[in-house]
This record gives sequence, structure tokens and C-alpha cells, in this order.
Amino acid sequence: MMHLEPKTVILVGIQVGAALLLAVGCASGGRSAADGQVPSGDGGQTDAAVDPVDAAPTPDGFVQLDSQVGVDAAGCSGGCTTPPGDCHVTVGQCVGTTCVYTFKTFGTSCNDGDGCTTGDECDGQGNCFGDQLDCIPPNTNGGTCSGGGCVGIQCDSGWGDCDSDLEGTGCESPLNTSTDCTACDISCTAGANATASCSGGSCQRSCTAPYENCDSDWTNGCEIPTGVVNQCDIGGLNSSTGCWTAWCGQSSSADAYNMSGDWYCAECNNCEQSGASCHWCSHSTGEWNPWGACGCTNYPVVCGPL
Repeated sequence: MMHLEPKTVILVGIQVGAALLLAVGCASGGRSAADGQVPSGDGGQTDAAVDPVDAAPTPDGFVQLDSQVGVDAAGCSGGCTTPPGDCHVTVGQCVGTTCVYTFKTFGTSCNDGDGCTTGDECDGQGNCFGDQLDCIPPNTNGGTCSGGGCVGIQCDSGWGDCDSDLEGTGCESPLNTSTDCTACDISCTAGANATASCSGGSCQRSCTAPYENCDSDWTNGCEIPTGVVNQCDIGGLNSSTGCWTAWCGQSSSADAYNMSGDWYCAECNNCEQSGASCHWCSHSTGEWNPWGACGCTNYPVVCGPL
């Protein structure tokens, strides 16, 4: 009986139908599977082993060994550095005339070659899978993935992409606020003596009575108190010593003093009494004359409109 030297043996199982085939590779001398014989349990010889390439390859030239490895049926002549996929180890082992590559572990990062997937991972069986790229960020519609990127994303009605991150945060801003009214960065505010609210697709502003927005400029609010006694004089608004009345618009009356900002101060005969004293309104300045001993009834009055 023939005596064999000690050797290292690599066994790889190939599941083909119901038959389990063994491929034997030998290191540091002795016969290998390529020689056509393997040692028996008593040191003798057995029939030739079946090389892994005898297993039926897949259309892309690869066959799968059991549930742990993949093989390359092209042979080992170029070295075992061309694994069949991204979820096989980079460097394989040559068994007989065939390169054998073990699978990467479950959860290992990989690239499935599809630009429309993300988070690609190995499944532990040599396959790479990823999650479909989400092209429907918050408050959007119409998004699809094409060529590795999202296209066709549109904001839902009433929402805007105000941070310019459509694929990330989507259309994050409601368009009915004081800072984003009907569109991004459209302010809906009002100045003094006014209120503002964004509703119904527009900015709604209103004045607080008796003030009016005579110059139509909401940044300075409702600036003129109209129809109120003692609010202006020949020089403009003066609620402390003025004795005429302010109105929006311009007037051609000789008793009206037109002011810039589209309002005028209306003159009239006016008086104010306190006890036994009173003072009359100056027709030349629109301010009160000094107090004196006098009396006046049915005053003060609203001057105008003219």
C-alpha cells in the first residue's frame, strides 16, 4: 500500500442537485485534485474528484458553492482577484483549477450598481441590495428617480422650498406666515397702528381706527389719525398744540393745507375752554393762542373734510 506525505487539504462543497461534490486542493507537495486522485481514509487512492468547474455555471460564468462561497469558472491562470460580485471577498483561493471566493458577511457595505438605491448592503449570500431612493420628501409630489437622482419634485399647494434643499427637507415652509406669505421670503407685516395676516392666498392688512394709511406704504403703517379734533397745524401732525383736523388725500379748498404723504390739514374756527378761561385756534398757524379770560361753547370741533 502506498504511503503519502502529510499535506494540507482544502475541501469545498458544491451543491448540484442532490449530489455533494468535493474539490481538493493540496499545498506543499503530494497529489492534488488536479492530478485526478485524492487520498482515501486508509492512505490509498480513490476515483478522481470532480472539479468545481463541473458544476453548471450561471449565465454570467459563475457557480455557487453550498451556501458559503462563490466560484469563478474561468480558472486560476490570472490569479484569484476577480470575484463574481461586490459581496464576495476580493482575493479568492484556487481549488484545483477554479478560483473560490467566500461571501462577505451580512451588512457589509456594497454597491449594487443602481444609482436609484441607497444604503446598499450584502445579504450574506453574495448578493447586494439597497433601499429605493426616496424621491417624495415632505410636502411634495411627482418625484421619481432617474439616472441616480430625483427629478420632477414639486411642492404641494401651500408649501414652499424656502431653504433650497428640495431633496432633503422637501417643501418645509408653509406659505401662510408673516415671513413667507404666498411665496418664500414674501413678508406680510404692517407698521404702526396696523395689523397684518396672511390668509386666503394673500396678505391682509388693516388700520387701527382712527388711523389711516394715507401714503399707501405699509412699512410705516397707518400714520395719519383722520377725523379727530386737534391733531395738526400748518406744519403737519401736532397733537399737543395743533387745533386743526387731518384727512387722507389732497384738497383744493383755501382752508386746507396739503401735506406730503397724500394727506391734508383742514382749518376751521376752533376753541377750547377750561373753567373761566379759553383759547382760540390761530387761523395763521393752526396752533392754540394763549389762554385768556373768555368763554366758548360747542367747541372743540372737527374741521372738514374739505
